[in-house]
Amino acid sequence: MSFSRSQTTDDAGVEAERSYREGSGVHLLSKRYPTRYALSLGLGLALLGSAPPALAHAELLRAMPQPGSVISTSPSEVRLQFSEGIEGRFSGVDVAASNGKRITTGRAQIQGTALVVPITAPLPPGVYRVNWHVLSVDSHKTQGSFTFEVRP
Repeated sequence: MSFSRSQTTDDAGVEAERSYREGSGVHLLSKRYPTRYALSLGLGLALLGSAPPALAHAELLRAMPQPGSVISTSPSEVRLQFSEGIEGRFSGVDVAASNGKRITTGRAQIQGTALVVPITAPLPPGVYRVNWHVLSVDSHKTQGSFTFEVRP
């Protein structure tokens, strides 16, 4: 007896479907033990929902001066507040004028989850770019930049 190509394909498809229905643990478990299945599923979802949040990159929550702000006096420091702890030895901040010239700053300090950099001399009027990079305590690198303007 010979089979055409379409019959063989149809037979294989039916066989695959039957194997799936008969061999699927979920199908058999839900038919034989519906209460146990429901409890197991509920417990699994509850455990997933109560898991602690995964550690992520340190996100910049706020900055002083604020990104995009226009301030009337020179700031005495740049303060960056992050969503988690950061490693001071592997983190830094540069402040540059609009012409690209770096502004002299003091040594960066870690204060909780904040990175603080003192500005050693008053900034003349102009636009300034803050470039920062941090390594969070969970070893993820993050970087960014923003500008602010001093306009008396």
